[in-house]
Amino acid sequence: IAYAQVFGNGNNVICLNQLYYTQPVEDPPALAPFTHVQPQKAEMNTMKIQTLVQAATEQSGAGQSMVRCLYMNVSVKADVETLITGGDIWCEELESVKDVAGLMCSYTLQPYPVSLLKNTSAKGGNVIGLDPSNGPVVNILLLSYWADRKDYERVIGFMQRALKSIEQNANARGQLVPYIYWNYAFSHQDALQSYGEKNVRKLQEASRKYDPNGLFQIACPGGFKLFK
Repeated sequence: IAYAQVFGNGNNVICLNQLYYTQPVEDPPALAPFTHVQPQKAEMNTMKIQTLVQAATEQSGAGQSMVRCLYMNVSVKADVETLITGGDIWCEELESVKDVAGLMCSYTLQPYPVSLLKNTSAKGGNVIGLDPSNGPVVNILLLSYWADRKDYERVIGFMQRALKSIEQNANARGQLVPYIYWNYAFSHQDALQSYGEKNVRKLQEASRKYDPNGLFQIACPGGFKLFK
């Protein structure tokens, strides 16, 4: 679900899909449930056969033109009602910031199917604490771009309120997953600890072995560190 003045959709949100198919096939049947959904805004449809570089460049293009950017995320089980309610919560909170200059924001769902998690298990497991036996997981990303520094508190307030309510709703339904995607975490989120104590120790041991001088813990500015 996304909102931006530049979409030309009045004061309403729209639904967007970013779909990928790894073979050069026009209109692949596997994507038909998404590509054939109606109604559509034809002028926003950019589905075509292209290289990976072209696809990545297109996807990042909109964000590069913005001034300020904020990410937060939470993970839940692949439960339809939890995801729909999360979208409703986000839309309700969005009303308070629709007049923010240059606002472009989204409620984005990124799935972790069981097939993906099983592949990680077959190759030694993963360090993010997700086990295929617990079923599919969906990461909910809250993303906002905006223009002016003066609106920072308004935008962060909108996102934190939405995130907290989404977490509370998922937890009440028994659908909350204690995993925070590191690249999309905000400063108040403890992404590393969401991996679980055993996995944190594994990462720290790898750091001590392959980066004994702590270059990546000291010389790289920003982000989350393994020993803090």
